[in-house]
Order: sequence, then structure tokens, then C-alpha cells
Amino acid sequence: MSHRIQIAAVALIQAFSSILEAQPESSNPQKEIPILDWPIESVSTGHGFTEGAAIGPDGSVYFSDLENGQILKFDPDSNKTQIWTDKSHFSNGLLISGNTLYACEAAGRSVVSYDLQTGPSSRQILADKFEQKRFGSPNDLALVGDQIVFSSFYWDWILPPDDNAREIHENRSYTLSLKEGTVSKLPQHFETPNGVVFDPIHNQLYLTEMKLSRIYRATVSNGEFGPTELFIDLQAIGKGKPDGMTVDQDGRLYVALYGQSNQLLLLSPDAKPIGVLPTGQLTSNCTITPDGKTLYITAEKTLKRVSLPPSP
Repeated sequence: MSHRIQIAAVALIQAFSSILEAQPESSNPQKEIPILDWPIESVSTGHGFTEGAAIGPDGSVYFSDLENGQILKFDPDSNKTQIWTDKSHFSNGLLISGNTLYACEAAGRSVVSYDLQTGPSSRQILADKFEQKRFGSPNDLALVGDQIVFSSFYWDWILPPDDNAREIHENRSYTLSLKEGTVSKLPQHFETPNGVVFDPIHNQLYLTEMKLSRIYRATVSNGEFGPTELFIDLQAIGKGKPDGMTVDQDGRLYVALYGQSNQLLLLSPDAKPIGVLPTGQLTSNCTITPDGKTLYITAEKTLKRVSLPPSP
């Protein structure tokens, strides 16, 4: 990676952090949320800025190093990490279904796919435009049937506000049909759309609005999205800055609280706070293994692992 791109990537992280710090959390007194005393360990360290963990079919954990333009692969059996590709186009959110890895590319301004058996050379652009106009910076994504729902948020280090290359002058969330290759936008407008996750058991799609510290939810029926409604205003419970999310088999939502919070928040399906897990670092995203026993968290320069207790 060139020195210029490294500087730009660092500027991205710094600029993003400064925006978030300008949005204070609510100071309203609330009932104290329990601290989750789950053991947490750092299993892969020394990276630039980690994001978008996803579990591969062999149990490996793929995650982005946004600052260094890499997708990394962690082997839980050997506890070793290797560079899967150093040409990730600054991938952010990742998603794996079967042997296909899907990625949101911040610098590539695209949603792409890889065949895990073939490797990084199989990169294919699935979508980079809406109505013939280039996206900003796709951020996070979820698979809903044969559709990908993804958020797109402009990064000023890639395209400054006055750059003529900006073709869509708003941040949006979209759907991409994998069968038809068509892109549609969700009707709900978000100022800073970020995390996206789908609960396939309860047919709920969750989306975060980072700047306003809100999480929205929509019911999905037969591939159709119902109205997007407010799920929780995190400032009402003294929290804020929701980033990536994951959901367990009981419909509980795990929310990375980026910025000053340095926590992972656990919410019930009816939006009640269950507890917070201190991570000690900027917490960007999370994912759960298919057996529901292990939680992986991307937190600043680190990939963390948590052994989850049995569901109550």
C-alpha cells in the first residue's frame, strides 16, 4: 500500500472518531444496565482498524483491516491469522453464505463477492451504481433471502464534499437482488446509515442510524420489507453510536457501541437492555458462530472472542 493511501486511511478513522465524539451521549439518569462478566480474550492483535467479522464454512473468521486495506483470516484451531488478501479496496462489512464471501468496499464503492474456494482472484463486482450513479462507500450488509441489504455512507477522505465524483448526494440503505442484479433503495432515509443485520428466525431486519444513536427494525415477509419503525433510541438508556450488529437464535441483538462507549450492548427482542460487555477498545462489529456458542468482536486493532453462556 502506498504511503499516501495509508495516510488517507488513518485520516478516515480519525475523522470518523471526531464526528462521533461531537455527539454526546444522553445524560438522563436511567436504571443501571447490568455489566456482563463474560470472559473476553484478544485472539488476533496488531492490526490497523478491524471491522466486519464473518464466519466461514470451516469455522475460520474472516475480518477486514480497514486501515491497511486487507481481509484477514483467523483460524480458531491454531489461533493464527493470515492475510487473505491485501487488495480489499478498503473492505468494511463482510458476509459469508455457503462458500461465497460478500464485502462492502469503501474505496471500491462497490458490493462484491468472492468464491472462498477459488480465493481473492474470484472478486466480482455485484453492484456499484444506483440509477447509473456511483455509490458513496458501502458500509455493512445482510443477506435476506436472495437479496442483500446494505448501507452506503460517504467517507470524506475518499470523496470530499466538493468532489465532482460524488454522484449520489445522500447516504442511503439499498437492496440488491442477487437473481436480477437490480438495486433498489429502502424508503427510510438515514443521515448516517451503518450496521445491518437480519434475524431469519423472527424475520426482522435491523438497521442502525449512528449519528442519531437509533436502531430501526422492519418485518420481512415473503421477501417484502414492511415499514421501517424505531426499535430503540439508545440515548434514552444513556448509550449511543451503534455500529455493527449480530443476532442470536433467541432474537437477542448484540450491538457494537463505537466511540466513547467501548462496549457491546445486548438487547432483548422487545428492545429491553439485558447487559453491556466492556471491550476496552473502539468496538465496531460482531458475529456469532453457527452453533451459537462463540461471539467474535472487532475492536480497533484487535479481534476478540467471547464464550457465550447458554441461553436463559
